[in-house]
Amino acid sequence: MVLPRLGPGLQLLDGAGGRPRPPCRQRHDPGALRPRHAAPAPVPHGDLPAQQRLRPAPAPPAARLEAAPGGLPAGAGAPLLARRRLPPPRAAAPPRSPARRPPGPPRAAPGFALTFAVTPAVTAHAALDVVIVNWNGGALVQACVASLARAAAALDLRVVVVDNASTDGSAEALEAFARIDHRASPSPAEGEGRFAVRVIRNGENLGFARACNIGAAAGSAKTILFLNPDTRADGPALLAARAALLADPGTGIVGARQIADDGTVERSCARAPTPASLLGQALALDRLGLVPPHFMTEWDHAEDRAVDQVMGAFLMIRRPLFERLGGFDERFFVYYEDVDLCRRARSAGWAVRHVAGAVIGHAGQGTTRQARAHRLFYILRARVQYAAKHHGRATALALLAASFLAEVPLRLARAAARRAPAEAAETLRGAGLLARVTPALLAGILRGR
Repeated sequence: MVLPRLGPGLQLLDGAGGRPRPPCRQRHDPGALRPRHAAPAPVPHGDLPAQQRLRPAPAPPAARLEAAPGGLPAGAGAPLLARRRLPPPRAAAPPRSPARRPPGPPRAAPGFALTFAVTPAVTAHAALDVVIVNWNGGALVQACVASLARAAAALDLRVVVVDNASTDGSAEALEAFARIDHRASPSPAEGEGRFAVRVIRNGENLGFARACNIGAAAGSAKTILFLNPDTRADGPALLAARAALLADPGTGIVGARQIADDGTVERSCARAPTPASLLGQALALDRLGLVPPHFMTEWDHAEDRAVDQVMGAFLMIRRPLFERLGGFDERFFVYYEDVDLCRRARSAGWAVRHVAGAVIGHAGQGTTRQARAHRLFYILRARVQYAAKHHGRATALALLAASFLAEVPLRLARAAARRAPAEAAETLRGAGLLARVTPALLAGILRGR
């Protein structure tokens, strides 16, 4: 797949968003659509043994995908997913004699710092593209990528880490990680997977949704996994999720069973928000049982089932569907982008399923814990934006008013009851950030955007 043109402030380097986690008390008991992607450039015959020589495949014509029902309005989607016309494949070079073959280990695939394959073209057909958005992820994101390196024994993986201008050294650590051979043998045996990592560094924090779209555009596998940097996924989990996705032609998105560090099962599946549930949650009526909570806390997540939404901490989707929907809506800087994507997928006729057999570790709020005021601000703003997009102007205006007049005072009261002055201060800061953008938010609501 041809990479998009990156705008100012984006730097592409070779080498290898947080969301709230609802509490849980339960202990953990230990057909498909064919994606249209560009064919890789052929490998010169002289660089490989005769049995591994590849024939160049013709590149299919590339065109911008039309928005499907449930897609974004024009101009509101992910421009980075637009396809460009591809040049024809280069002709293969004539074979050279073995005596003239350059010595040394096989070279990595173009554009990737690391690959465990005899033929560099293998990672161009990765079984799974994994997109991780990093913002000061520290040791958590390094552990996440390391777990994927171990999972590569089960299937071909291409990991794209999109760094949103981290300042904690995590981006540099990931680049160093990608330059190390993490497997005992650089030439995997038959049946073993390949592993490739790329780091894309943004010059500023572009938000979770846009960074996900950048990472997705850098891959070509027919399935994409969006994975939080505070997760750990092994080979069996990835295989189980991918098998469930591809087994049912009507399923477009799957999620995994997420286990917290203390062994509890997270309630990671959610109901589609309604005007009543959005307003009721802002008024804390869900705590009184008068409206259902957003997350399905009453269900133990122990069996597979169709759901309205899976959490974006682990969201696996068919690439053709992701591209037809226009990717994540970049108006959601962070939060509710997964809610919106799942809603649009279901509106387009696709099922969203929870796969209990795909079990991953999830620390929860790994990179947003350090910015509580901003986290509250982004949640409140995204909720209003979601209401405006899917439930109309009146619901959005009522929800914005309820955020200031009810939710913020209730949060302050809870902080006072807990004698937590720091929590109260963070709540006031978050409310101040929301007040600062309220004029622009109101203008967008009134324009119907």
